[in-house]
Amino acid sequence: SPTSPLSTASASTRAALAQNNARPDLQLIGSIQSAGLGFGMGEAIANIGSSQLYYGGVRLELPLQNRAREAEAQQATAAIEVTRARYAAARRDLHAEVTQAVTSLTLATRRIDLARESAALARESVDAQSARFDVGRATSLDVVSALQSQREAEFRVVTLEVEIVQQKLTLEQLLRGVSSVPSL
Repeated sequence: SPTSPLSTASASTRAALAQNNARPDLQLIGSIQSAGLGFGMGEAIANIGSSQLYYGGVRLELPLQNRAREAEAQQATAAIEVTRARYAAARRDLHAEVTQAVTSLTLATRRIDLARESAALARESVDAQSARFDVGRATSLDVVSALQSQREAEFRVVTLEVEIVQQKLTLEQLLRGVSSVPSL
């Protein structure tokens, strides 16, 4: 990815190469050559070393397009900074996602506690409406309505339990991502 430490290392290498190409190059060059002369192979081999050639010199390369190479070096250096900024932004985004997942999990846990209390109250309401129905003080519609409220409350509890499991899985996945992200 464009935000990995490998991308940063690659950009650093390109920057170093571009900076190196913008510098003058000085080389010392030398060689020795030995030859043998004769009318046949044996005579030529026997005379090796009788004729020697020495060569030495200095080679200097001055880049003619220094401005272009310097611009290349500056561009490569800027690419390093861009890569580092993207990497830092990706790390911040990942940490923000982890914070959001922890907050969502905490809120879902609080909501499930309230939903469980609501379900318990709905069960008590069903028991109360059933008792009232038995003594003739409530209608079957009151009992059915209380049962419907109980089912809805229990459904909210199950829905929140599923949400909590999803939030835990999301958080676990994000935490694996955070632990595998190296720092620059």
